[in-house]
Amino acid sequence: MCAPNRFSTLLVMVLLLVTLPVWAVTYVPVVEWNGTHFHVMNSSGIYNLQPVDNPVIDVPFSNANSVTVWADAAGSYNAYVVDSFHDRVQFFATDIDYEKDATTGGTGTLAWSSPAAAGGDFDATTIMLNNGGVVRGSELLIVDNNTYTRVNSLAGYTASDHVYTIVYEGAAATGGVFTLPASSLTSSSVISVEYAYTSTAATNLAGDIDYSVAAAAVNGTVVGDPFEINETIPNNTGHPSAFENIVSVYFHLNMAAADEADIYVLDAGDVGASVDPKLYTFQVEDDAAATFAYEDTYDNDALDEPQDVCVAQSGANRLASITTTDNITGGLASVTADPSNNALFTNHEYTLTVVTAQVGGPGTNMDGVDFNVTDNTTGHIIGRTAALSGGGPVYTLVDDIPGVTIIITAQAATNAAATDNITFTLPGATDPAAINDYIFICDSGNDRIKILKAGENGEPESGAGADDGNYDIDNISAGTALFADDADRMDYYGTVAAAVPNITYVSALKPMENTYTVYTKSTFTATDSTQWTRVDNFAGSGPSDNHFMYDYDTQVLTFGDGNFGAIPTAGHHVFAFYRPCLDVLDYGTTGSGDGQFNNPCGVTVRYNTAHSWYDVYVADTGNNRIAKLKYIAPSTGQDGRIEWVTDWTATYTGGTALNSPTDLVVKSDGGAAAADTVYLWVCDTGNDRIIVYRDTEAENEGGGGSTAPTFSTAFGSNGTGLGQFSHPVGIDAVLESGTTSFDLYIADAERNYVTKYSPAGDEPQIDCDYSNVNSYGYLPSGSYTFTKNTAWTYMARNYPSGSYIK
Repeated sequence: MCAPNRFSTLLVMVLLLVTLPVWAVTYVPVVEWNGTHFHVMNSSGIYNLQPVDNPVIDVPFSNANSVTVWADAAGSYNAYVVDSFHDRVQFFATDIDYEKDATTGGTGTLAWSSPAAAGGDFDATTIMLNNGGVVRGSELLIVDNNTYTRVNSLAGYTASDHVYTIVYEGAAATGGVFTLPASSLTSSSVISVEYAYTSTAATNLAGDIDYSVAAAAVNGTVVGDPFEINETIPNNTGHPSAFENIVSVYFHLNMAAADEADIYVLDAGDVGASVDPKLYTFQVEDDAAATFAYEDTYDNDALDEPQDVCVAQSGANRLASITTTDNITGGLASVTADPSNNALFTNHEYTLTVVTAQVGGPGTNMDGVDFNVTDNTTGHIIGRTAALSGGGPVYTLVDDIPGVTIIITAQAATNAAATDNITFTLPGATDPAAINDYIFICDSGNDRIKILKAGENGEPESGAGADDGNYDIDNISAGTALFADDADRMDYYGTVAAAVPNITYVSALKPMENTYTVYTKSTFTATDSTQWTRVDNFAGSGPSDNHFMYDYDTQVLTFGDGNFGAIPTAGHHVFAFYRPCLDVLDYGTTGSGDGQFNNPCGVTVRYNTAHSWYDVYVADTGNNRIAKLKYIAPSTGQDGRIEWVTDWTATYTGGTALNSPTDLVVKSDGGAAAADTVYLWVCDTGNDRIIVYRDTEAENEGGGGSTAPTFSTAFGSNGTGLGQFSHPVGIDAVLESGTTSFDLYIADAERNYVTKYSPAGDEPQIDCDYSNVNSYGYLPSGSYTFTKNTAWTYMARNYPSGSYIK
């Protein structure tokens, strides 16, 4: 696949359809590290394996199975690596870049200038690279097709020996300076230097691969020490005391502060009876100077060996705007409704109706008054408030209307009578609450994708300015956390009006799976109750069986008809208890067809601004394929849904088959609105390679159709050297600052290395499709001459036996 000469000719030896070259990105493995040491490109000998810190202060990775990367506001690249067997996520600064300076064909230009005086100059004995801070041992110098060797001193060497010395450290023209024997170079010399450099032009052992260190003591961190997420830090209240099997980490930029991020850590749990999968959330500043905290835990017993998590957003979240109408006798001094948990607010309209009238006549003391809460959108009673207490005149009700804090202020004329009410309405279509970011979990053991609402930590109402607390995960509703599953909620559905078949009610919120229970009581305050049992259907239920059906998607509770399942007694009160959650929907069943998965291990998502949906890509590992879906988020009056778009099982039509793909990442290059480019990178784990696709349908100018992404290139092979893999299972991509090119980070769980790849320019690619060939044995039909000094690749599709390309 490599064309070493400057001019190469491709001969097509049978009659076929040839698509002339397109340019595909070439990726170069720049550096790999195992936690304590790194190995940089071209290095050998004393520079083969260099310490991340000197002296070494930690232990190498063990089962490095996931990586996520953050390019912070200062231009540094922060890599978060799951070191699973050590139950932690380690943080690294990876400010190391690739460059190729050359007299022709490089990413940086070298030009004759005697004497050499600045970066990019060379003369008879000196080459000054365009960048200083060259990482030790990373350079490869080729002059007129001769590979040069580094020596400690030029004493005794001549130009014919092809040797050099180098100053690594310092800015350009000080660092990255080669010295060669006398008369080694002329103005016509053809020079190529491939190397890695530190973006800060720093001294070595600083600016290449480094542990991120804490700039302040926050929640267990020690100033100057490497910081990480583990079982003891951050140590703020509620932090996880034990990890069981960390399988994925994901970074999501905080919209309120460019130097803060939300970190999602997925723990698949132990194998066996003690399996307890959890999704943890943390917030971190890039240097942990002010923010490093545990935030919340999503603990859903229905998860089964989840393997991956991803977060995507369409824009800033928006708080609800709620109008109140006071229909209380004598009137209230005021009544307000403020969002307490934006993620739990349902965008429904509600009424609070007085059940117990105010005693003692008009006045500011409303003690003893309570209300039924009716969801006017569904038409069902969903709760009953606790009796007001405290003597007034101000009374606060939290989350009786889901996600809303109500403040009632009585006045001297207030005299709440039974059936008086307060209504809560949304003024207009642009005012409802909006959650515009979602968490996607690859729930592998259940062969499905689970979608949750997400809330940005610290994001204020306006999306800018001071934090108002409404999006702080740990401050919502005076301690109610992001996932809202820390305590049971009680729904009260009122009294059974008549014993009729198949009575239905609707829950106030979406319950976490397997947590919804139902009770009936003869009076509201009775101490005894009857518990009902949930069944999937009433086919096996008798007339006296206290059974009910509950749909976790529609939130509808249904009782029996008296023949199949009992009917609740007229006049009895109906209650439900459950753990509320932010689940939006689940998608997928076991199988190999559309809408089915077999041990899916990876998910990546990107919001498609052109079509207002989320493009979702799933590594369907057991089916050896990639599936593309689209997620349309819920809107007013419309439930969220997922639709199957397409799937593919090979690099391209007629190409090599995928083998157990495990992880993947999708990103846009951030180009102009009408000309962005969307790439999808896939860990084709069983083939120990990375495959790169371009998804034109997902681009801003794309049609959003079902055409599968186009193969761009592939790289990697089985082995233990730099650029080789044994079990690549984690991948992330990050834009290089100020460019439309991506660096890639790939975690290999068996080699226990993370490798950083950088783009090295484009390479020509020939697409040869033999689909129109009916027989073979033809004379060569033509050729194409490459005039670019680079590698080239080709795709051969549907080729008949006996054909070849050379």
